[in-house]
Parts: sequence; C-alpha cells; structure tokens
Amino acid sequence: MSLSFVASRALFSNRFIPRTNPKRLLVTACSQIDSSPRQTARERRRATVLARINAHKELKQELNKRADNLVSAVVTVPPHVRERCSLTPRLARVKVFLERSDLDDVNSFRVRIRLGLVHIFPELEERELLRDCDGFDIKVGGGKVIQDFKGLKGGLEKCEKAGSLVFVELIPHNTPPPKQPYSERVHKVQQIAKRAQQNPDERLYVISFYKFVNIEKPEVFSNIIRRVWSWMGVRGRVYVATEGVNAQLSIPESVMLDFREAMNGVWKERNEHIVPPEIVGVFLNEDVPISAAEQPFEKLQVKPRNRILADGFDEPLDWKHAGQSVPPEEWHQLLKSSSDDYLLLDCRNDYESDVGRFDGAEPLNTPTFRDSWTHLEKRLENEDRSKRILTYCTGGIRCVKVNAFLEQKLGFTNTGRLQGGIVSYARNLRETGRLNESTFKGVNHVFDGRMGEVITNDLLDQCITCGQSCNIQTDCANVECPRPFDSRIFVQCEDCAKRMDGACSAECLERMQAKRQLSSRADPNSPLLEQSSQCSNSEHYADVFSVDEPPIRVALRSRTETVFGERARMLSSNAQASLLRLLIQVSGAKRVLEIGTFTGYATLAMASGVGEEGLVFTCECDEKAAAIAEEYFAKDHDFGHRIRLMQGRALQTLEALHDIGAEPFKLVFVDADKGGYISYTSKLLEYNLVEVGGLLVFDNVLFRGEVPNVWEQEKLDTPTKDDLLNTHRLKNLKNVRKIADKLHEFNKFLKHHEDLEQIVLPFRDGLTVARRVK
Repeated sequence: MSLSFVASRALFSNRFIPRTNPKRLLVTACSQIDSSPRQTARERRRATVLARINAHKELKQELNKRADNLVSAVVTVPPHVRERCSLTPRLARVKVFLERSDLDDVNSFRVRIRLGLVHIFPELEERELLRDCDGFDIKVGGGKVIQDFKGLKGGLEKCEKAGSLVFVELIPHNTPPPKQPYSERVHKVQQIAKRAQQNPDERLYVISFYKFVNIEKPEVFSNIIRRVWSWMGVRGRVYVATEGVNAQLSIPESVMLDFREAMNGVWKERNEHIVPPEIVGVFLNEDVPISAAEQPFEKLQVKPRNRILADGFDEPLDWKHAGQSVPPEEWHQLLKSSSDDYLLLDCRNDYESDVGRFDGAEPLNTPTFRDSWTHLEKRLENEDRSKRILTYCTGGIRCVKVNAFLEQKLGFTNTGRLQGGIVSYARNLRETGRLNESTFKGVNHVFDGRMGEVITNDLLDQCITCGQSCNIQTDCANVECPRPFDSRIFVQCEDCAKRMDGACSAECLERMQAKRQLSSRADPNSPLLEQSSQCSNSEHYADVFSVDEPPIRVALRSRTETVFGERARMLSSNAQASLLRLLIQVSGAKRVLEIGTFTGYATLAMASGVGEEGLVFTCECDEKAAAIAEEYFAKDHDFGHRIRLMQGRALQTLEALHDIGAEPFKLVFVDADKGGYISYTSKLLEYNLVEVGGLLVFDNVLFRGEVPNVWEQEKLDTPTKDDLLNTHRLKNLKNVRKIADKLHEFNKFLKHHEDLEQIVLPFRDGLTVARRVK
C-alpha cells in the first residue's frame, strides 16, 4: 500500500502491525458467514463485506487503545527493488508501524523496519534483498545515512518538525546490476508509430485475441503490456484477470510486423520476451484492415478485472475443458451439410443476432451474456446429453465459457465451437474468394466504434422508425435516452437517422432540441463566455508578463503534453502556478496540502514557496501521472525534497491524514474530481486539516463558462416549456453540463458556509480562494 495512504488498508492490514495478529479478527468474522446454498451470490458477497467492515472496526478500536505507543513510518522502496520484485509504482512508499521503544536504539529501529517490510513483501527476503539487518542502509527525514543513535535522533527531530510521520529511505546493499538499455529497434518503432498516428493514409489492422491462462499478478501484467504497446502506437481495450486476458486492438500497418514478432516471441530485448510469456504465441484473430479515419478506439485501455468476461459465476469453471474447437473451414463444410445431426446455438446478445446470424442458428436472445445460463438450462432440459451442440460468437471467447458450462454443468459430451468466431470465419472465406458462399448472413456486430462489419447484404432487421428492412445499428444521439442500457443499440435507416438527427424517438429528439435552445440563450457579450481565441490570447499574455517559467516546469509541461495529449490541458498555467506560490509566501505557509497532483506542475511551484523547512503534501490516484510527477520531483534538486507524494484517492488520503493525527495545513489547493469538492471541503474542516486563518484554493470553479449558465437557469422568472424540460433534467446531463451543475452547487455551499469567507476569481477556468474564519 503506497503512501496511497488508504487508512483502511494502511491501518487495518495485518501486515503493517508488528507484534499483533489482527488477521485472526478477520478470519474469525468471515468464518461465521452463512455460506449455505440458500443464499444468493449477492447475499454472500454482502455478508463477506459486512464481516470485513465489522472486523476492521474491531481492529481500529484495538489500534486506538495503543495509539499513544505507536509511530507510523513511511518507507521509500527504491525503483530497482520494486522492479526486482515486480511491484507496481503504487508501492513506491509503504507504511510500517513502530513501537515508541523502537526509536530509542538504532538496531531496534532497523530490525523493526526490516520486519515490517518483509511482512508486506515476502519477496524482499526470498530474493535476498533484505535477508538480514546488515544488508541495507537507511536515511531518516531526507538526511544522511544513519550511523548511530545521534544520527537517528536528528532525523526523527527533523520529521517531528514537519509533522507526525517518520520518513525513511531504504538503501539495500545487494543492488542488482542495471539492465541493458533497449535496442535501437525500440526507438525506431517508436518513431514509426508516431508518424503513423499523424498519417491520414495509414491503414489499421483490427485484431482480437483471448487466452485463458493463470496470471498471478494482473496489475504487473497490465503495466508491462501497457508500456510496450503504448510505444508501438497500439490502441484498444484489454481486460486482464487471474483467469487470463481478453483484448481488442487496432495496430498501425507500419508496425504490424513488429507487433506480430513481439507476440510470437521472435523479438526479444535483454534476452527476454518484450511481452509477458503468458501470451507469447497466442492466436491473433485479424479482421479486415481499415483506414485511419475509421479508428475504432480513442486510446489504449488496459484494465485489471475480476473476470476477462463477466459471466456471473461465483467460482470459475475449468476453461481448458470446453469442447472441440472447430476450424473455420471445417465449420463451413459442416454447416453446408444436413443440420439434423446438430443443434446450432448463437451465444451472442439479442441485438447482435437480430442483424446477422448463421443459417439454421437458434439465438439465445439474452440481453447480456450473464443471462445465458438460465436460458440454456431451460432450452436444453429435454435434450439428449450425447447430442451434437455447436456454438458460435463474435470472436470465440464467449463460446469457451458456454461450452464449459454445457459439459461441466449440464453434462453434454459432444460440443463444438467456432474457432476465432465469426471474425475468423469471414476472413477465411474472404481470403479464399468465397464470401458469396457464406452461411452467415447479414452484419457481424463488433464492440468498437465501427458497430458492425457487413458480411453479406442480407437485411434481417427493420428500422425502428419507419419499419423498412435495414441492418444499420446505432446508438441514440440523446445522451439522456430513457431506454434501458441493454436496449440502447437499435436499427435505423439512413433517411430516418438524418430526419431524426440520430434520435431513437420523438421524445429524445424533443429533448435534444430543447437542450440546444438552452445553450443558445447564453449572453454572447458576457465576459465569462468570450471567444476561445481571445481567452487564449489573454492567457498567453498573462504568462509572458508573469514570473518566468523555470526550466524544470517547462520540461515537465512538454513531457505531460507528449504523454497525455489533450489531457495536458489539466496543467496549471505558469501564471496560476506563480499565483499559488505567491499566496504561500504572503500567508507564510510552511505546511501545504494539494489534492490532485496530476504530473506535479503546480506542486513544484508551491514547493518553491514554502521555504527550506516547509513541506508540500500532495496526492494523486492516477498511477501514470504520479510516476511522472515523482520523476520530476527527483529531478528538481532545489525544491523536490520538500514534496511528499501520496498515491490514492482524495477522501481516503484525508481519512488517513486524520487517522495519523496530521497537523493542520496553512494552505490547501484542490484540483481533483469536481463532483467531490463539497465532500473534500467538509472532510478538511471536520478533520481540522485546515488551520483557522488558513486558505483553501479551488480550481475550475467556473468550468469553461458553463457554471454561470446553470445559474442563469435558476434566475429565470417565467421559464418556457423547453426551459422547464431542460431544468428538470439538468442534474442528469452528462459530461460538461453535469460537472457544471455540481460546481454550481459547490459554489453555493461555500457562499453559505459559516466557517468560510471566499472570493470567486474569473481567472482561467475560475479560481476560488476561501479563508477559514472559525
């Protein structure tokens, strides 16, 4: 648990508490849960969660009794140690609890630090990094290596001045040799991928693959493929779980050969595969190449999950025993023969089967995949268990789970599934020039921006608006469409889509029109709604005539723009960062808290203003952004040592600071989730994390000029029918308008808070400076 400071994890995990065994509390509580078949899976999960909550409460009470005798130490784990033990960046800092008696002797202090770390990471001892207490040096409070009790006492006194935490840096003696740098091929592929992303004529290969394989550490696995595929220019959606991996990707044609060699194990770096060995040699299910303009994915998303395909099972089945995998050509010949010898089941959702299916197939007609099991039980209840059952889906992964269920739960002994799914079947016929012989008719629905791939011109469904035959699937253009989520995809012909403006019904069309009329009512002369070019010029002018931007922040801004693209707009401007620094200097703040680090641009500015004895505590939940921030904090030799980065969510960080008895801060800067501003402010005041007379600074309080629009709606004396319609749904609007509504509520919350006085500045995206008066 990094200085993600999640109190519930840092305080309650049994691995952090020396000389106690709180795990016994949790085991005892969970063992009392009724796991009888009468309980549903949801009830059992709920009972488990409640048991853990009660156990945590009991443990917290036990810790509170010993609070006066416990000291928390935050230990920095060096990067090479994390890499050697395959630890994620979230574990850069961990918390260990010490008895106060451990601070009276250097040897006791070292022993307790070692035992605490080994309890958290057994790998440190297994890999001989912390085999004994003589195998590492330590620094306390950022000072020199501790040699004797005098050095330890000096470090502890320095930490005590900054707050109640003891900061320890670990320096193992057994340092592994540095890894060899990547070859020139990596840098070459990076450059090719960058050029491909900017080339409108670049073709893209859309591929999918899945593999059921044991993955011990999904987060580590995810980090590896995210890093490698990012510099290859790969986009897509990847789910990783302990049961395996499931991926849908788009790869630029320029790097497709390199991608194949990496996945096939041909390309190695440092004598190792550049992708995890679990997926080396996996079958790549390639679809038809498309143009760059048809890019189906916005970015690369790699997400650790409980399951790579949500199935609703409490316990997974044995996916290795899932019937026969039938190659596309054999499948084609089989379906051309008599269908009396087998039952052909379409394992996809109803909206997929509606627009395309194999001749003679029987769709399950379920709204979601997890609904398949009840339907299968009823449909096959009277079928002979030796009957031949054939199944198919889009790419093959759903059929693995379905056939495993048929064999292991329902007792069928003769099942088969289409290898690679419809995608592989269509490619096989297309490559052999026999697409006109396809036994699959219509459109193959795909789960990306394309929505569907036309296999044949057969029209199997009807337009939702006019009723004529059609196979074009779409989603309602009204983001607040009242249709249930599993019915949001519908069929609509081109003429009706144009006439209805992409809406599924007259009701949705009316709501969309009302929304546009509301937006058009904004006063074009309002200074808050200036043309973007004028705002941009003003910001540039302010930056030029403010304090010069230091080189370290210039480099950080450039790095952020390279890594995050459009998201780099979340960075503070030089003028805003300089204003924060000025507020710190004028207020004399020595302890500053930042909620929402991003890549640390504003953090560096604030650190330059707190003085030599000051500290800036900052938290960030985005691992990628936090890693860049940590890198540049280390590069800033002048002020970086004044920063303490905490990885984790804001509310959890505030709770942790409260639990460890952190002293109040003189200034708090909040630039995190806008919907959480009220909660953050309430907790800061409730936990007394802002001293009386201290400042709270909130960013983005006007949010692109949309917050005043929300206010204008509240001021309407005689609203029209369209205004009433829009006001009624205002809080449910998504994206910008939804955030604007929450920020308006926050601004009202501050205005009427008796403990605060504030001023709202139309500076950039809006900046509120509040002062705690009591």
